[in-house]
Amino acid sequence: MRTIAFPVPYIEANVPQAWAAGSVFQLLQAILGITADAPNKRFYVNPSLPHWLPDITLRRLEIGNARLSSIL
Repeated sequence: MRTIAFPVPYIEANVPQAWAAGSVFQLLQAILGITADAPNKRFYVNPSLPHWLPDITLRRLEIGNARLSSIL
């Protein structure tokens, strides 16, 4: 009898999906209320943090040639 290393003999069964990896950044953008206005060189942050996250610190958020650091 042959032993198989994968629980399911399907080649792509354990491959991470790109949308799943990007969902963390989408969640952060949503709860921080991040909106970029590149033509006017403006960056808006209007956080709506959940009760279990009373504050959050952004460090070295790079937007073009500029950097932003803030405590929300």
